[in-house]
Amino acid sequence: MSTTNQYEATFILGEDATPEQATAKVTSLTETIKGFGGSVSKQELWGKRELAYPIKRNRAGFYVTLWLELPAKSVSDLEKDLRFDESVIRSLVTLAYTTAQPGSLYPVTEEEAEKEKPARGSKRGSTETTEPASAEAELRRTSSRSKKADKAEEATEESSETEEERMEKLDAALGDILKDEA
Repeated sequence: MSTTNQYEATFILGEDATPEQATAKVTSLTETIKGFGGSVSKQELWGKRELAYPIKRNRAGFYVTLWLELPAKSVSDLEKDLRFDESVIRSLVTLAYTTAQPGSLYPVTEEEAEKEKPARGSKRGSTETTEPASAEAELRRTSSRSKKADKAEEATEESSETEEERMEKLDAALGDILKDEA
């Protein structure tokens, strides 16, 4: 028996793609996912957006995101299907932290929000330990720790450099005093 996980699949269609073509692509991809033993829980058609850099001679692309449940062994097959699809210029399939993503184009229903409250973390002052609010929050927390450590190390290096400079100045001043006395 295979483990089923929740994934987020985002792909970009070429700049000449229409909303109808994107809907058709989502439908065919949904059938492919069902063939792999999975299901699509949510879909978002973001529309046409400008790309940061040209991809396969496209300066814009039609973005689509799907939240899906899929057996872990079928993810590579899905990625291969997206990679070899001529109409898809970029794709990314990641393990989803939650099904309702913050910043989503569609609002989260109250029912979904209630289901996800325990996974988002605890209130301040709570004694129970829970996992961080999101992978992004964990990354920010760990990167801020490393930035603080880097700043402390730089401060230590600066203070040691200034100490060396002070010693050199003191030696020069003592040398001048000894020359004047002689």
